[in-house]
Amino acid sequence: MKVAISATGKDKSDFMDVRFGRCKYFQIHNLDNGEVKVLENEGQKSGVEQELQLPSK
Repeated sequence: MKVAISATGKDKSDFMDVRFGRCKYFQIHNLDNGEVKVLENEGQKSGVEQELQLPSK
């Protein structure tokens, strides 16, 4: 299972960003293998619009 977390930076130790759609980065955590993929939030859209784009990541 993968979990998307809004983040203020690229590192796992960076804080979660309370603004999901307007955050600077998304950290995609793969709970099955511990892998973390970081995506820059280029569009910075509202939360609902952003959720529609993340499932393919």
